[in-house]
Amino acid sequence: MKDILLKVLFIIFAVPSIVLASQGEHHGSHGIETLTWYYINSAIFFTAMFFILRKPCKQFFMQRRDKIKNNIDEATRVYEEAVKALVAAKTKHEHLQEELDKITDGIIDEAQRQAEHITQLAEYKADYLRATAKQMIEAEEKKALKSLNTEFSKVLVEDVVNDIKSSLNVELDRKLISDGISKINGENLN
Repeated sequence: MKDILLKVLFIIFAVPSIVLASQGEHHGSHGIETLTWYYINSAIFFTAMFFILRKPCKQFFMQRRDKIKNNIDEATRVYEEAVKALVAAKTKHEHLQEELDKITDGIIDEAQRQAEHITQLAEYKADYLRATAKQMIEAEEKKALKSLNTEFSKVLVEDVVNDIKSSLNVELDRKLISDGISKINGENLN
């Protein structure tokens, strides 16, 4: 407040002195009376200006103060919201890593379960295919054995027939028959 009062007094006394100094040589010398009147006129002018401009200036500066205060309050509110958002983002980031780990673990567990399931299915199908192949092999083996037995029997019969045919000789048969009859007759005589 003292600074403002000193500045106002300086203006009141400095302005008339400057005006008089600028008119010094043109109008001749001025006495103390003229200087006093300049000071009185300046004091009246500045007092009138003070009363006329006091309310508008006060209003202007109060509005300016309120505007600055509102801007500071708004900036403080925005800053606090930004800090809250930053804390929330950091918390979310920390939780994201935890959630990412949980999701990764879940995916790995599910992949292992799927792999076990697929392995079990593959083993079941392999066992089924082995059993089916074994049955087919046994059936084919039986067929082959039956076919071999049939072929073998045919070949054997043909061999026996050929042997019999080759061993049949009409003269040999007559001799055998005669020997057989003679033997029978010789036994009967005894």
